[in-house]
Amino acid sequence: MEGLIEVSKLGVGIIGTGRIATRHIAGYMRNINVEIRALCDTNHENLLKTRREFNLAGVAEYEDYNSLLERGDIHLVSICTPNYLHFEQSTAALNAGKHVLCEKPLCVSIDQCRCPVNAIRQCGLNLMTGQELRYPLKLQSVKRLVNLGEFGDLFFCEADYVDNKADVMQGWRKVVEKLGSWFLEAGCHPVDLMV
Repeated sequence: MEGLIEVSKLGVGIIGTGRIATRHIAGYMRNINVEIRALCDTNHENLLKTRREFNLAGVAEYEDYNSLLERGDIHLVSICTPNYLHFEQSTAALNAGKHVLCEKPLCVSIDQCRCPVNAIRQCGLNLMTGQELRYPLKLQSVKRLVNLGEFGDLFFCEADYVDNKADVMQGWRKVVEKLGSWFLEAGCHPVDLMV
């Protein structure tokens, strides 16, 4: 079967070492089947801070993600960078033969979405966007009840997404071409849960 890897541990490389990367790292560290082998960030201070926080002293570090992608022992890449970089980095990782877990959104425009889909079809690799609200048990329980028909036939959904984004409303998130939109940044979660 295409895309399957036979190794004792899945080698992981993480591109971007900011706030969201710490969640990826914590998850990988709880999984005995993976090993974090490389970190990449253009902000060296950020990379060192994350490395110290998780005691990743033996992990390789890169400032250029292309160097990380050249490694044969990296099988899976987590993309934890700003939104506007996701498309380029995910596509490069797929083209380098790596499975990809990319923070949402995968792309900031519809036109960009077609390229990773075509790359996946050509290479048989896995690409997953980090829609983390699919996994909390309380939300899975509600989804299970909906699927069982416990609420009848649903014909209308309404959602409120309350989150104080004041702490992240800076830098690249203030530029719409880099952010994509606030819907892609946060509003996508309730829509994703309706599927």
